[in-house]
Amino acid sequence: MGHQPHTLDFDAVLDESTSQRDVYETVAKPLVEFVLQGYNGCVLTYGTPGSGKSYSLQGGNLSGKQRGIISRAAEDLFNNYHTFKLLYENFSYHNKRYSSFAEDYIGYTAQKSAFCPTSSNM
Repeated sequence: MGHQPHTLDFDAVLDESTSQRDVYETVAKPLVEFVLQGYNGCVLTYGTPGSGKSYSLQGGNLSGKQRGIISRAAEDLFNNYHTFKLLYENFSYHNKRYSSFAEDYIGYTAQKSAFCPTSSNM
């Protein structure tokens, strides 16, 4: 039987002189754009220890030219009006549902529980 041959395609080859911005623009920005369209996305780093995987993701700091993929992706996501609107709507919806659930459940539990002091069991 044996193994079937595989062909791997590379979109880009980046070397140590590549800037953090170019790494983000080449590797992650297209993925972030797909996420904004509703798809899931994942960036996977692979390499030997010390090869720059964490540096590419996290960067040297959170601002400036050394920012990594994570902070650049977060900036693009949160600067997008559509994303901000969706996050706000989802937060508002879930916050209302949680508040309603908490009022109903906690109020009911407090009245029925002997461990919670209420005016009826004090």
